[in-house]
Amino acid sequence: FAMQACAPTGPVVAVGAEAYGQGTGQVGNDVAIGAFSSFWGPTGGYNTAVGVSSLGASHSATNSTAVGYNALNVYDGSGSVAVGSNAAAGLVTGSIVAVGSGAALNVVGDQNTAIGTSSMGAATSGQGNIAVGHAALFNNQTDYNTAVGLGALYAVDRKSTRLNSSHVSESRMPSS
Repeated sequence: FAMQACAPTGPVVAVGAEAYGQGTGQVGNDVAIGAFSSFWGPTGGYNTAVGVSSLGASHSATNSTAVGYNALNVYDGSGSVAVGSNAAAGLVTGSIVAVGSGAALNVVGDQNTAIGTSSMGAATSGQGNIAVGHAALFNNQTDYNTAVGLGALYAVDRKSTRLNSSHVSESRMPSS
């Protein structure tokens, strides 16, 4: 049953088995669609969880959006966006933008952006990183890196900026 044991103070939309199912004292203003989405009914409020177990084990997330199976599953921070199966599933606090299946799967750091399947997929720490591309910054453990392209900075141990240009072509407009 959706909203089985909760009493939010604001409006909530809950659809799915055990969606927004447990917890007390929720602010509300949340959307939970999918079995076990926002299961513990985060006390922070203003969250959107769409997908099985999205924001499922969260207790205090605020102003966050999780779309996809297990997205932001254990998250208790504020202002994050995760779209994709297991996107930022292990993130507990901080803020992140993770788009893609397994993007930023277990990152613990703050202010990271991971766009692409498995981007920052095995990284467990680091803050201020930007990874764009399949498996970019995959095994990163450091801060303030920028990686763009397939597998760019796959494993990095220092601050870097790298564009994987092996698949980039450049064209110039003729001058008039």
